[in-house]
Formats: sequence, C-alpha cells, structure tokens
Amino acid sequence: MNDIIFWNRWGRPYKQLIWGLLLLCVLSLSVQLAYSLITNKPLDYTWAITTDFEYVKDRIDSFQVGDLVLDMPVDQVIAKQKFQGQSIKYPAWLRIVYLLTVALAIVIGLSTMTYFKRNAFYLCISCFIGFLLLLRLEQLLCFGRPDHTQLLICLVLFGGLSYYFHSFRSHTSFTIRILCFAAAMAMVGFQIHFTAQVQDPWLQLAHFGALAPLAVVGILIFLVSHEIIYGGLIICTYSFGSISKNNLHHFLAISAIYLVSLLLVFLHKYNGLSWSLIALNPIFLLALAIIIGLFGQHHRYALLSGWIPSPMLATLWFITLSLLAGVSIVFFYFNGQQGYILAIEEVVIYSFLGSGVAFLIYVITNFLPLLIDNLQVYKVAFDPKRLPFYVVRLAGYGIVLILIYRSGLGPYHQTMAQYFNSIADVYTLNGQEIEAIAYYEKATQLKYNDHHGHYALAKMAQKNGDAKSANFHYTKANRYDPSPQAYVDQASLFHQQGQFFDAVFTLKDGLLAFPGNLYLQNNLGLQYARTNIIDTAYIYFNRAASEKITRDVAHTNILYLLSNKKLDVGQDLVHQFKPNYKNQAAALNYYSLGMKDENPFLSGAYQDSIQSFTALNLMYNHSLWAIKHQNNAAILALDQIYEQSEYLQQIDQLAFTQALLAIHLGKLTQAFKNMNHLVAYGNHDQKGYYAFIGGLFALKLGEPLLAIEYFEMAKSNNYSFDPTISVMALFEAGRFSDAQTMAQALLQTSQVDSTMLLQFAALDQPQQDPAWQYRQFRYQQQEWDITSFTKELAKFSESPYYFQLVLDRLLFEADHNNWDAVSVLLELVQFGKTSPFYPIWQSIHWKRLVQNENWEQLEPDLADATFALDSSQYFYFQGLLHWKKYSDEEQARKLLQKCTQNPFLEDGIIAWAHFLNANQQEMDAYEALLQALELNKFSPQLLKAYINQCVRVGLSSYADISLDQLSQLVSPSDFEEFKAEYDGMMAEKETWDD
Repeated sequence: MNDIIFWNRWGRPYKQLIWGLLLLCVLSLSVQLAYSLITNKPLDYTWAITTDFEYVKDRIDSFQVGDLVLDMPVDQVIAKQKFQGQSIKYPAWLRIVYLLTVALAIVIGLSTMTYFKRNAFYLCISCFIGFLLLLRLEQLLCFGRPDHTQLLICLVLFGGLSYYFHSFRSHTSFTIRILCFAAAMAMVGFQIHFTAQVQDPWLQLAHFGALAPLAVVGILIFLVSHEIIYGGLIICTYSFGSISKNNLHHFLAISAIYLVSLLLVFLHKYNGLSWSLIALNPIFLLALAIIIGLFGQHHRYALLSGWIPSPMLATLWFITLSLLAGVSIVFFYFNGQQGYILAIEEVVIYSFLGSGVAFLIYVITNFLPLLIDNLQVYKVAFDPKRLPFYVVRLAGYGIVLILIYRSGLGPYHQTMAQYFNSIADVYTLNGQEIEAIAYYEKATQLKYNDHHGHYALAKMAQKNGDAKSANFHYTKANRYDPSPQAYVDQASLFHQQGQFFDAVFTLKDGLLAFPGNLYLQNNLGLQYARTNIIDTAYIYFNRAASEKITRDVAHTNILYLLSNKKLDVGQDLVHQFKPNYKNQAAALNYYSLGMKDENPFLSGAYQDSIQSFTALNLMYNHSLWAIKHQNNAAILALDQIYEQSEYLQQIDQLAFTQALLAIHLGKLTQAFKNMNHLVAYGNHDQKGYYAFIGGLFALKLGEPLLAIEYFEMAKSNNYSFDPTISVMALFEAGRFSDAQTMAQALLQTSQVDSTMLLQFAALDQPQQDPAWQYRQFRYQQQEWDITSFTKELAKFSESPYYFQLVLDRLLFEADHNNWDAVSVLLELVQFGKTSPFYPIWQSIHWKRLVQNENWEQLEPDLADATFALDSSQYFYFQGLLHWKKYSDEEQARKLLQKCTQNPFLEDGIIAWAHFLNANQQEMDAYEALLQALELNKFSPQLLKAYINQCVRVGLSSYADISLDQLSQLVSPSDFEEFKAEYDGMMAEKETWDD
C-alpha cells in the first residue's frame, strides 16, 4: 500500500496539502466521469415553459325576475402549456467556484515552480506568461484601459514574486510562498473587481479567458497519453502475493485490445464506421489516465530529476495540473461549451492512439527480456537502456499532429468556433445583440455544423420577426447536430406563421431524431389540439404525462382539452388528473372544468401564492367556482385574501371577482363600489361587461332603475347583450309605456327575434298563454288597490303562477310600507320551509312584526331561522331586538352598523340612522344615509329619510334638491303626501330655531 500511496511517507504539511489537492482533483474527475458517462454531451440547453391563456364562456349564476330566468355570463380562463428551448442561465456562484479553483491551482503551481531548477523554472514561467496572454485580461477594461495594463500588473506581481523566491529567497518555506502568492492573487482579484469597467468581470474572464485552461488541458493530455498502456503494464507485472506468469502475453493482449478499441472509436467518430458495440468514452479515458499517472508518479521521477529537485514537488505539480484541467472540463460541461468538449475528445483519441502505439513499441524495445522473465517491469519502465523515453514522446506527438492535420484541423475549428460562441454568449447576456450576432456568424463560418451558433442566430431572428432567417438557421442547426429544442422552436415558428402542417412535420422529424422525447410529444399534442384533432392530441399528452419531468405540463394540457374541447373520457379518468395545487396552470383548468361540468369532486385548498399571472388567473377561476357552487368556506377564505392585499384590488379581473364574492357575502356596499370603479376606470374593453353584470345584480336585488342605468352604461361602452333584458327592466321599474315602445322598436329593426319580446310589446292584447297572462297581470296590478288585486287574483287560482303573483305583490306593498295590505296577503297564503318562496315570505313577515313592534314573536322566529352568508337582514332584526326590547345599545350598535354593508336594505340603513340620531350623532346619521344613496340612488325610502335628516341637521338646500329627485321617483299623490310632512318639519324647525 505504501508503494501506491507513496506520499504518506512525506512530512505532515506536504502530506496534508497533497491529500487536500487530491480530494479536489478526485471530486472534479468524479463529476467529469459521471457526466460524461451519463450523457456524453455538455449541458447546453434547457426547457422553458410558455403558458398561453384562452377564455371560454360560462355562467356564474342565474336568477328569476317574475317568470324569466336570467343568466350572469362570465369568462373562464383556461391555460395550455408548451415547451420552448432556452440557453441555461448559470448562477454567478458557478463561475466563481470555477475561478477560485483555478486561482488555487495557480497559487500552488507558482509556489511549486519556484523550487524548480533553472531551465525548468524559465520554461514554466514562459508557459505561465502564455497562460496570462490567453486569459485576455485586456477585455476587462481595468482602469478603463483597453490595453495590456492588467497583463503587466499580473506579470510584475506574479513574475517578480516567482523570480524573487527562485533566485534570492530559495530557502523560504513552502507555506510562506503559498501565503505570498495567495495574497498576491487576492490583491489582483480585488483590483479587478473594483477597477474593471465591464458589466460582469468574472463572467468576462471565464469566457474570454477559456483558451488558457484549455491549453493546460491539452498539455495534460499529452503528458498522460501513454498512461493507460502503462497501467496495463502495472496490472500485468504487479505481484499479488505470488509470481505472475505469462506477463508478456497478458500485456500484449491488454494493449492490443485497448489500441484496437481506440482505433475503432477513431474510425467511428471521424470516418463514419457504424458499430454499436463501441463504448469507450474519451473523457473517461482521460480521467483514467490521470489517475494512473498520479499513482505512478514516483516511478516516473527518474525522467524529471534533472528538472525538479524532489519527487514530492513533481507529484504536487502533476496534481495541480490535473486539478486545473479537471475543474476546467467540468466547467465546460456545465457551462454548455460543447465545442471545447468535442475538441478535447478529439485530441484525447488522437493523442492516446499515437502515444499508446509509441509507448508499446518503447516497452517492447527496452524491456522484452524482463517481461519474458515475469519481473515487475512497471518499477523501471522509465529507466530505459536502449530507446530513450523522449524519443517515444516525440514520435507520439508526431503521430498526433499528423492525425490532427488529416482531420482538417478539426480540434482547432471546434475550439475556435466554441470560443466565438462563448464570446457571443457574453454579449447576449449583456444585451449587446449586434456584437453577439457577429461572433455567432464567425463561429458558424469556422464550423459548418455548429449547432450552438445557428440555434442562437435562429432565436434572435425569430425574436426580431425575421422568419426567413430564423427558419434557415434552425434547419442548419438540426442538419448535422440536432437538438429537441431546435425542433420545438422551429415548429413554434411555423405555427406563428400559420403553417400547421410544417409545424407538425417538424415535430415528427424531431421524434425521428429523438424517439420518445416527451417534450416534443407534448408540443405535437398542442398542434393537434389547435385543429380539433382531439383524440390524437390526447394520445400525445398522455404519453408526455408518463414521466415526471413533463407530467405537470401534460396534465395541464389534458385538462385544457377536457374543459375547452369537451373530450369525453369518463369521470373516473378525469378524476385521476386532479392536479397538485402547486401546478397552478393545471389547477386553473381544473376549476374551469368544475364550472362547466359541475364536478362534485372539485375541491381543495387554494395555494395563495399570487406572484404570477397564472396564479392570478387561478385565483380568478377559484373565486368563480366557489361562488357558482356556493362553497362558503372557499368564499370566506378568498375574501380574506382579497381584503389583506391592496395589490389584488388594482387588478381589474380580481377586483371584479372580489365584487362577486362581496355580493355573495352581503357586503353590497363594497361590491358596487368595486363595480362602479371598474366601469369608470377599468379596462376599456371590459367596461361594458362590468356595467352589464352590475345591472343584472341590481335587477336581482329588485332595483330596476339602477339596473337600467347600468344597462345604458353597458350600451355606451359597446357591450352587446339581449335587449329584451332592458325591456324587462323598464317593466320592472313601472315604465310600461317606455318598455312597450322599446320592444316594438326592437322588433321593427329585427334586432331580436324573440317570442318574449313580442309578448312584452303586446301586453295590452289578450292572449291565452299562461306565461303571458301572468306577465300582463304582473305589470298591470301595481295600479290596483289591494281589494281589486285580490279580486283579480282569484282568476289565477289554478294557474302555476298564483304564488309568484302573491309574492310579487307582497314585495310591492312592503316596499311602499302598506302594512295593512301586507297583512292581508300574508294571511292569504302560507309557504312551507321547503318552498323556494319561503325566505322572501319569511322576511316580509318579520318586517311586519317590526312594524307592529311585536318583539315577543320576532325573537323566537329569528332563533329558529337559518341565515345564509348574506346576513345583513339578520343584523337588522337582531339589532332592533337588542335596541328596542333589551335596551342593549352597545350590542345594538355593533349589529345595526353592519347593515351599512348593504345599501339596498333600506330598513337597515334607516334603523342605523335612527339609532345614531337617538345618540345625538346626527351628522354620522347623515353620512350613513348619504353613502347608501350614492349606490342606491333610486330608493324613495332612502331619499325620504335623507331629506328628513337634512332638515334635522340644517341642510335645507340639500333637502330641496333631493325633493326634486324624489318627485321623479314616486307618484304625484305620494309626493304631495311627503311634501306636506316635509313642510311641517321645516315649520317646526324654524320654530325651534327662533
């Protein structure tokens, strides 16, 4: 073991340094080996996911006005996702770790070099100067100077320090030398960081200076090119407890197998020989040779004794070179610099083949007798008696140069093409597109099949709208060295141009080049989905969903098919696509699917991450789903998220859904403020839609005049909707003449061909249809007294609309405070708790109890009642109980104040105003009534209370203005009656003032 780990015999500081460097070296070689064996291709491109959104029509709610059912339309958002190629954006730490390791290797190398003998020292210092030249330090623009100032600084600092230790302080300890060179390296690093004028000096240094470590890799390849043959010699001549037999035969057999395999790899890679059994990996061979060279270093010292004073320094120098080369190759892999890797592979094949043959001849020439005698030849392999080792070296290098020349200088072209691509990448990252294009074009000129350059040029051309150039470069990129990303992006280009079949054929060509590629199959499924070839699209999506890397995107697209294309695959199969809610695009489609098909299994906690457009759309869909399915837990949770974030309220789409949630929660003040803001300041294309939805909700709440105003705003913003709704709103508002005129005008212009519209236009003409008879009675009975109404109502005793007519009249009488008539009608019919009419009947019944101050009956009725989330009525009735029956003003205040959430609950707003007046808060009562009127502007009840409050607080001018508004909302008799009361209040007020 001591013969293998020979450095354990050295002093502790040197042994620890060797072990540390060896650990770093083995780590870099392990990563290098693992990556080369797994993929044999640098990490060049990755995938980006692009999400496109579409809108599908749906309804969020429906409600009844009379016998008519109106739908509230909404646009559901659905998402589809495709893959696009993109270059990897590497984090800064990657190049920082690389450059720090390079700096460490330089520090150790320079410290070791200062011990070398004179000729070796000058040779090494000359190589170091060449290394600095290849770093192209002038590109850093240190001190703003584009010349060689930075190069001179490094030469003076490192060169001067090296010469000082070599010539003047040769007895200085190794530790001191390392510390001095480390300090010098730190000084240079800080100086570059603070004086470089480029955007990212370390990025610039890693890319512009790539040729320097690449040269070190080349030197190391030449140094270890014979090591695998030497390793075979060790295996064959090493004694494992007994004397080996037939060493010569074993050595020749191993060497022959190795060299023939190398030759086949050479023919396979560069002469087109097709043989699937070839498995030798050049990077693997290089790592293996480095390991063999490391453990055989002390046997090789005989060749270096005239240059390097001790085996320890020779080993340290070799490990340093190996570390620098290993970490550089790893960086090339992870930095996507494929050209460097290909050049290294070519040089490894040429060098190992040429030097291997030469070293085999060297061994046979010098040590044939020893091999025949089965002696341990590996120990004296570098102490030849006939053919000197340097002659073998020169012969091997000569073979390598001949092979490189015969290949058309392939490694050179690979290296320079990649160098230009790397420079272009830097310019691309810095936003210097013109310079980047120039260098990419240089790379493609040096190497015809340069995928990297052609692909980058294609992406730039596509971004700039030059489809012809983009298509040219995509084709070039895929001709000799294809990638799935290039096929996908070229198909995307064809799709943008409307060339569906070209896009499909391109993706299919990609699948021929990369069979079973899941990214290509996903995008091919999207192409078929766009043309409604649904079954084929589903097949490709299902294939893409077979692996984890593409499963989330494929599931998103399957749900897109289910929600948009109505693909019928059965509910059990749909359920298996229920997404993880971290996959927000899939969850978005899942909620949309739940809206359309009303799937009972659609549930789950909302992920309240709202940092992306997808997440915002998910929240929008989730809100619509929760409202449609009356999921109270989800509604409350979503409303809380909206309330906690002002950011969400600034997004029209979410401000709209917040308004819908607020309506469901009974917070109508907030809801209609949101809606009004959207109509006034929202997206221009959506203003009409928001106004229309506001009108529908106003109609649902029994506020037809407000609905008419919203519908007019919708028309003025060019939103198209069924004008029958406007006609119906006019009838609901009692404007019969206007309604019939509008209906007749619409029929004459053929805007709407509707039986319903015909009935609205001819309500004064008798017909036999029960629905028409109901409608005629509904819109005429408002002019009758309660006696006439009950008499005419008897004619409808067998009609299916009988109870609806009673309920309509009850609402009318309650709104006009005709409580005697309400009592008659409440006794006329009784509704069971299961009846759809029961909640309205019950509410009117409670209002009558309040009017009669019958608190004893109201309290148990409220205790048995079940209230929905819209609980403003509950607050109203309970507030009155605590105030009037129990004189609990504190609790009454809390409850009645909540009535302000609903400006359309006139009784609740007025009760709150009365409570404030009773507590000498007249101006607060005035503000409460004024704010309610801002939204419920057509309420005679609120307007009367507001006028009375104006008199109370001395704002008679506002009262007079409001009187004019009231005269337009009530009948002349009602207005005269209120006017008399108003005059009496004014006279009383003047008396008090006097």
